[in-house]
Amino acid sequence: EAVTIETARLLANTYGMRGLEVARLVRQDPALGQRLVPDRPEILAQVDWAVREEFAATISDVLTRRTQLFYKDWDQGLGCAELVATRMATLIGWDEDTRAQMVAQYSAQVGTSRQWRDDRAHQPEEVAARGATE
Repeated sequence: EAVTIETARLLANTYGMRGLEVARLVRQDPALGQRLVPDRPEILAQVDWAVREEFAATISDVLTRRTQLFYKDWDQGLGCAELVATRMATLIGWDEDTRAQMVAQYSAQVGTSRQWRDDRAHQPEEVAARGATE
């Protein structure tokens, strides 16, 4: 896949002139142009960049700190965690158990971040209403 205009803007805004280097990764291996999330501009080449150039070592490093999909994607990057883990396993040399453990850790992190929703949904009505007006 070629780098779209939307992705090119993201790369320029995220990496500055080094965004050209990330785009070159896609030219060398078009599979790296795959979007991490279908309706977002982040691409698989950013995983390579994060691991090789920024020493990202976990899925959270990539999805929270590097691409910020944890914050920007409605699903917090859960939908691409397997893809990211598989690519990272190839780059870093994780075995299947490590890859699965990394996915589980990221899923748990997302679950923890969503805990407030569940807690709020289970509050008595008067407490929830009072919290909304404070």
